[in-house]
Amino acid sequence: MGQQADLNLVLQDALAAFQRGDFARAEAQCNTVLKQVPEEYNSLHLLGVVNLGAGKLPQALAYLDRAVKAQPQSFEAYSNRGSVLKAMGRHDDALASFDKAIALRPDFAGAYYNRGNVLKELGRFEEAVASYDKTIGFNPDHADAFNNRGLALHALGRYDDALESYGKAIALRPDHADAFNNRGITFYELGRFPEARDCFRAAVRLRPDFSQAFGDMANANARMCDWSHWPQIQRQLRDH
Repeated sequence: MGQQADLNLVLQDALAAFQRGDFARAEAQCNTVLKQVPEEYNSLHLLGVVNLGAGKLPQALAYLDRAVKAQPQSFEAYSNRGSVLKAMGRHDDALASFDKAIALRPDFAGAYYNRGNVLKELGRFEEAVASYDKTIGFNPDHADAFNNRGLALHALGRYDDALESYGKAIALRPDHADAFNNRGITFYELGRFPEARDCFRAAVRLRPDFSQAFGDMANANARMCDWSHWPQIQRQLRDH
């Protein structure tokens, strides 16, 4: 009983360290637990997340494989495992892991969102939109889901729907520079160059080093024969 209580304190310290960004301590504390209980789920899961954040993908996958074996009902571990597999370029395996997470927790918005991102990368845009719709259904305030849904809709040529989706992302997060830029790209494709330029301007105001938005703004200005911002755009493109 005493040993278990001690291990719980170590685990609590590991989680607190992780939450404040002290990943080295979190990793050390998890390893302390695993020396006593080699397949302790919480430590394995947290080590998987820490290694994912550090870009140590094979190590992250190994820990998360052990975590789902230790606790087969952990939808969170399956979802994080899917994120590792996606980062490794193993898209089919990632989808299977996200599907497992959803099977275990059908209202898990995060797994639907990550699943949508994989499908978008694979060019399976209709399926991606459906997955983002599920995300939004369970979490209507998910600005990134609205933004990425817009990207998938744009790829399908559904420009008006894409604009609406970007608009919702911006309404939820007025500082969403990517959503402004993506919305500008859709306006540009529609030949609505003043509205496109306004979106690109908003993107660079929010993120002054956003080189793509500067380039997109230059294209919109050129289409309108507006060279008033050309010196600023040239400097930005040269510096980045």
